[in-house]
Parts: sequence; C-alpha cells; structure tokens
Amino acid sequence: MAYISALAQSISRQLGENKMLEEQIKNVHNYQERRNQLFSIVEKLDSLHQKAILFQHEFNFELHLPQLPKILVETKALNERYAQNESIIIDIGDAYFKYWDQLIEDYQKAIEDRWNLYKQEHIFQINETVLRLLESFRVFEQDLEKVKTEKKRLDIQLGKMPPDNEMKWKAIHELNRNLRQTWDGLQLDSLPESILDFIKKAQLEGVSLDNYTPEVRNWLEENKLKKYFRIKLLPKAIQ
Repeated sequence: MAYISALAQSISRQLGENKMLEEQIKNVHNYQERRNQLFSIVEKLDSLHQKAILFQHEFNFELHLPQLPKILVETKALNERYAQNESIIIDIGDAYFKYWDQLIEDYQKAIEDRWNLYKQEHIFQINETVLRLLESFRVFEQDLEKVKTEKKRLDIQLGKMPPDNEMKWKAIHELNRNLRQTWDGLQLDSLPESILDFIKKAQLEGVSLDNYTPEVRNWLEENKLKKYFRIKLLPKAIQ
C-alpha cells in the first residue's frame, strides 16, 4: 500500500513538472513570437520614418497625420520598456499589436498620399496622346522607344513610396531630367491641334480633305511623313 502511495505521489510530481515544463515552453514560444512582432513593428516604423525625413528634406511639406507625434512618443516608450524588461512582451495581447499595425498603415497612407502629390507636381509627364499617335510612324520609332525606355526606368525608381536613401533620390532627379530633355528635344508638345486632329482621324475612320490644311501639309513634308498617307475615294461616292 505504501508502495502504491509513493508511486502515485511520484507520478503526480512528474506530471506537475511536465506541466511546468510545458508552461515554460509555451512562454518561450510566446516570447519569441511577440519579440518577432515587436521587432517587425520597430523596423517598419523606422523605415517609414527614414522615408518621411528624406522626403520632407526634398519637398517641404507637413504630413496629414495627427497621430504622428503620438507614434514617435509611444515608439520611444516601448523601446525603453523593452530595454528594461524584455519579459513584458509575453503579456502583450493581440489587440496591442493590431493597434500598432493600424498606426503603421495610417502612417504609410499619409506618406503615399504626399508622394502621389509630389509626382504630379514635380515628375515630368509626357503627353500620352501624342505618344500613341506618333508610334504609328517609323520615322519616330527610335526616338519614341528611347522615351518609353526612360519613362519605364523612372517609373521603377518612383514606385509607390518615396526613396529611403539619397542615392535613390539622386537617381530619380537624373532620370526625370533626362526624360524631360529627350521629350523636349522632339518638340512634340508644340504640335498644333490641327495636326494632332488630322493624325487621330486618319488612324480611325479617315480624314476629310478639309482637314488637310497648309499647316498640316507643311508639317508632314518637314517630317517626311507624306508617304504614310493616301487619298481614297469613299465607297458611297462611286455607287
């Protein structure tokens, strides 16, 4: 009987130790998971803040984000608490991390909105209508291909968010300047509306002789484009 009692106590003690071990393992797992979440938050905030600082240096503005001072204060407080006692993160609930995820999302959205405004105001925009119209002519093929290549390189550098280092900012300024110079060199933005209208109609349903003005004729001759056009009688005229 004493043997059975001792065995029962031994098993009970072992089960208790196993439970404690399981609890410790669970705590370690929770710690590692929360630690990774915390580091991810800090990294995202730091990345966004670096982008915002460089962006504001290039383009003087104020972010429309009332929570920004609070974000910076709470980030500092969180870092200090973690430095004093790493185990605090075990007790942090999911709601806390969701709160930070929302702040990060708001911060990113505020920067993206300002970045889109910057691109509209400071990044050279080519005339897409003119580009599409003149792509039909082989004489412009090489120049327009250069324009499209430079625009693609610039778009890649621009992305959805501002650069996070000065080298990328320098690349954007250079690519933007090159695209503007290439496009301006073609003098396509100065094309009169009559010429654009003539080309557009000729590519679609055809153009009336009334649209073949001296201005249009001279431009076609200067750019050696007359060979791309033919006068054709409408079917209904010969019925």
